[in-house]
Amino acid sequence: MKKLMTDFWKNEEGITAIEYAMLGVAMAVGLTAIMGDSSKSGTFLGSLKGAFDSIAGKISGAGSK
Repeated sequence: MKKLMTDFWKNEEGITAIEYAMLGVAMAVGLTAIMGDSSKSGTFLGSLKGAFDSIAGKISGAGSK
């Protein structure tokens, strides 16, 4: 029984998959916090959306002048 417990404790198979899963979750949470909500103007995605909307408005308004 002691050998079985020792072998189980020393077995590191599958640990890498768990580490990668934890890293993926941490990155997803970090990117969500950094990027923010696209409907708010103070966030990165909100600013990017505002810039593209401004460019689209200028392009569509250029033909009417």
